[in-house]
Amino acid sequence: MGFELKPSNLLSVELFAYIKLSEWGGKKLRVALEDDDVFTERGVEWIYPINPRLQLIK
Repeated sequence: MGFELKPSNLLSVELFAYIKLSEWGGKKLRVALEDDDVFTERGVEWIYPINPRLQLIK
């Protein structure tokens, strides 16, 4: 089974990273990232600029 991407198809790219935290007794923290993009004649392009910084929310 396959899926053919066509120009103007919108996609959501979901990435996950895990890290063990000693402060949590070695339990893992999951960091989820999601970016939306569109498939064009040139390939996959981001819909909006990617944030190059880490944002800490307290």
